[in-house]
Amino acid sequence: MSNFECDSVLIADAPPAMMAGSIPSIDTIVTDLIAMIRSQTQYAGTAWTEATPIQETGIDSFDFVELVFEVEDKYGIDLNFNASNMEALQTVADVAKLILARLRAKGCTEWRASSSRGSA
Repeated sequence: MSNFECDSVLIADAPPAMMAGSIPSIDTIVTDLIAMIRSQTQYAGTAWTEATPIQETGIDSFDFVELVFEVEDKYGIDLNFNASNMEALQTVADVAKLILARLRAKGCTEWRASSSRGSA
């Protein structure tokens, strides 16, 4: 992979979701999240939306942990789940909003291909 920059900070092997340019929209995150959940559950044919309760997806706690790792890898963020914030994540939209908030908290709005060589 190429190196990427965010606000003049060199990032080696930027997360794939960041290579397209700006932070993804909430709709893109929801679509990605639903695809990831489908890959973790036996209910792949179910029509889900952002309003779908996480419990209705059939994802169990082990699968949810795997989903967290997949999200963190895809977006290059740390979700820092604990019991108190897990209770607030009732729907697909709730998880997507958390992802978006963590992306924004990184302080980077634009990722650019870097002409620099080497790693961070």
